[in-house]
Amino acid sequence: MLAELTLSDLAAASGLQARTIRSWVAQGLLPGPLTRGPFARYPADMLERVLAVRAMREVLGMPIPAIRQELLVASAEQIA
Repeated sequence: MLAELTLSDLAAASGLQARTIRSWVAQGLLPGPLTRGPFARYPADMLERVLAVRAMREVLGMPIPAIRQELLVASAEQIA
């Protein structure tokens, strides 16, 4: 597994558009990138968080504030 992922990597692996992931970062659902700019890098565990948010939205139908609250208290194992 890669130590760091690009936004393109995250989008491809999650099946989401890059703008959706950027929006979730802006809304506080996901942490920002480790580096900035066109070659921004995200930690490898970011994919698990992206997939968790996607499942909470699509499968459970949770609103953004509820997802944000869940992620604040969730352990890495719960997110995975």
